[in-house]
Amino acid sequence: MTALTRIVLLLSTCALLNAAEPAGRWEGTVRLPAREISLVLDLDRDSAGHWNGSAIFPELGVKGSPLADLVVQDGHVSCIVKGALGGPKLSARLTADGGLQGTFELAGNSAPLSVRKSGPPQVDLPRESTAVGPDFVGDWQGDLRLPDHALHVKLSLVNRDGKAVATVTVADTPNPNVPVNLVTQDSDNLTLEMKGIGAIYDGVLHPGTNEIAGTFQQSGLEFPIVFYRAPAKEAKR
Repeated sequence: MTALTRIVLLLSTCALLNAAEPAGRWEGTVRLPAREISLVLDLDRDSAGHWNGSAIFPELGVKGSPLADLVVQDGHVSCIVKGALGGPKLSARLTADGGLQGTFELAGNSAPLSVRKSGPPQVDLPRESTAVGPDFVGDWQGDLRLPDHALHVKLSLVNRDGKAVATVTVADTPNPNVPVNLVTQDSDNLTLEMKGIGAIYDGVLHPGTNEIAGTFQQSGLEFPIVFYRAPAKEAKR
């Protein structure tokens, strides 16, 4: 190999690595044994040069889950998707054709992933809960109307250090306590985000009837639920 050939190859390799700069929006798939699911990965640097990112799994209703333990070095990207799907680990390496290929690991199982850059990064930075007004604070209960049955749900809302904290309990389920990652109030609208199960509740407070009417959304499906004030004896539990 001549010196000129070596230089050409080196320049070509550098050009490929520059074209495959990790910062950006990456879209592709994870090939699970039973099916293939879409993955959108956003990677970017902050003003101090530190990497941050978020992940979207459209079919599973997971959007904007932050990336924890994110390491981007020498063409390799590794991270944990925090607060969703049980915290899968993603590990991928830049390929010569400008893609990212690697593995999706969860509960000891591994599946191949492959994504390609589709545009500039659109990282969903973690949002913070807002406080809720006195009309929302307290204990509520309602029945989640599924196609073939209903589940009794209890909701508790309190303000701590200027931010709302929600507790959701679903009766007669293997894991009745559902972690709530985000609580926001906008006028009479209440939103609860439960990233661990890929779900969102959007409800509207009706002061006249003292109820919060809305929908529970998960995996592209919507189920109605109306929360009513819990009886006084339950509110004291």
